[in-house]
Amino acid sequence: MFAMQSFGFAHADVTHEVKDRLKQGNKISFRFNDNSIQTAAYLIQHEKGIKVIIDQNVDKKMSFPINLRDQSFLTYLDVTTQRLGLRYEVIDTKTIRVYQ
Repeated sequence: MFAMQSFGFAHADVTHEVKDRLKQGNKISFRFNDNSIQTAAYLIQHEKGIKVIIDQNVDKKMSFPINLRDQSFLTYLDVTTQRLGLRYEVIDTKTIRVYQ
């Protein structure tokens, strides 16, 4: 029981650390006619160094237009997953999993 509680606190710390990394840096604008989870995964991996794993059952072709001004990558990820009906979880300091 104690180990599970300890893991829970450790996971909360990791989640907080990753979300802080996504918030850091200059605010930027995200403007795409066809924003998809693949677009978000690519940008996060290349700009923030955090790997985004997308579950197989997620429709990677679903997209929507997005126009966010002066926002962080965390806001971009939150908006993208919400609009596409998806969720995400932090696996470790270098990995995010996106699922339905």
